[in-house]
Amino acid sequence: MISLGRMVTGEADPRVNTHGWQAVVLYGVHWPLGARGPLLGLLAVHHYRRLRGVDSAATAGAS
Repeated sequence: MISLGRMVTGEADPRVNTHGWQAVVLYGVHWPLGARGPLLGLLAVHHYRRLRGVDSAATAGAS
């Protein structure tokens, strides 16, 4: 909840004070942490398809 500037109760946290360029830097630096999971999932699916030789065009045409 601290990243949203809110406390657990929903009240604004007076300690969090990011505005303007500070907020841009804060979210820009922490974005990769949030994107890591989905990107690793895509990488795992791609690796599985490459390893097994699954071609999306071939499987789409077979049905």
